Amino acid sequence: MELAQLAMLAVPFVLLLGLMMLSRRRQREIAQVQSSLTPGDEVMTTSGLHGRVASIDGDVVALEVAPGTVLRFDRRAIATRGAAGPTH
Repeated sequence: MELAQLAMLAVPFVLLLGLMMLSRRRQREIAQVQSSLTPGDEVMTTSGLHGRVASIDGDVVALEVAPGTVLRFDRRAIATRGAAGPTH
């Protein structure tokens, strides 16, 4: 088998490995954000809703999305912290 043929077989595996490593890193980052939430944090949910953490009760996070409007989300629905978005 020539070197070029071997490289053609190896490239897809290397790309797949790289994508898997990036995916795992992103999952770890999200898990770290979700585990370190505190009231007052500005966050964005996985569906793109922006809000401020009003309270946390176990795995339930209450987000204030407008003055006097609080929605409850599972902690795993929080995607990012400090997301720039509309303020209320």
